[in-house]
Order: sequence, then C-alpha cells, then structure tokens
Amino acid sequence: QLARTAFLKGCRGVLAVQTFGRCVAAKRRFADVRHCAIVAQTRRRAWTARRAFARAKNAVRVLQGFLRDFVARRRFERVARRVQRIARLVRTLQTGLRAFLARRRFVVAKRGIV
Repeated sequence: QLARTAFLKGCRGVLAVQTFGRCVAAKRRFADVRHCAIVAQTRRRAWTARRAFARAKNAVRVLQGFLRDFVARRRFERVARRVQRIARLVRTLQTGLRAFLARRRFVVAKRGIV
C-alpha cells in the first residue's frame, strides 16, 4: 500500500510537470502566433499606407501638370497679346509713315508738274 501511495504521488508529480510543460508550450505557440499576426498586420498596414501615398503622389503630379500647363498657357496668351498689340502698333505706324511718304512724293510730283 505504501509503495502504491508513493507511486501515485510520483504520478501526480509527473502529471503536474507535464501539465506545466504543456502550458509553457501552449503559451509559446500562442505568443508565436500572436507575434506572426502582429507582423502580418503591420506589413499590411505599411503596404496599404505606401499604396495610398503613391496614389496621392500620382494624383498631385497630375494636378501639378494641369496647373503648370494652365499657368504656362496664361503666360503665353499674355505675351501673345502684348506681341499682337505691338504688331498692331507697328502696322499702324508703318501705314501712317507710308501715307506720309506717299503724300510727300505726291506733293513733290505735283510741284514738278506745275
């Protein structure tokens, strides 16, 4: 009877050690799974953030291109209007000068006839 009691006590001790070992192993497995889940979530968030940033950057590039074209077109139109104004002024001056010279030649020719 004494041997059986000692044996059962030893079995209970072994069972306690095995239970503790299984508990430690389960905690480690849970910690590994949790760590892997956290790493996967972090990578997914980083990938999503990079993708969103790239989309925003491309959208900004497109908008900047449109804005740059718009500003350049306005500048070009402004310069073109100035050039056209100057060309009109030059044409007006040339026309007036031609008319003046033609009148002078006409007057000289008229004096030569009389």
